[in-house]
Amino acid sequence: MTAQRIGRVVFLAGWSGIITSIALSSLALFIAATVIAGTGQGIAISSATRGLLYAGTLADRAPIFGAFPGREPAEGRHGGPPQP
Repeated sequence: MTAQRIGRVVFLAGWSGIITSIALSSLALFIAATVIAGTGQGIAISSATRGLLYAGTLADRAPIFGAFPGREPAEGRHGGPPQP
C-alpha cells in the first residue's frame, strides 16, 4: 500500500470518528478523531508532494510549486522600510 493510500484511509477513519463523536456528543472521541484525521491528511499530502518532487526534474519543480499560494512578507521584513 502506498503512503498516499494509507493517509487517505486514516483520514477517512478520522472523519468517521468525528461523525460518530458528534452523534454521541463525546468530546474526547471528537478530539481523538480530529488528531487521527489530521495525521491522515498530513500523510496523504506529504506523500503526494513527495511524488511531485520525484516525478519531475529540478526545472519542473518551480512551476509545480509556484502554483501553491505563499505568504507575503510582513512589513519591514523585505529589506526596506515599511510601506504606507
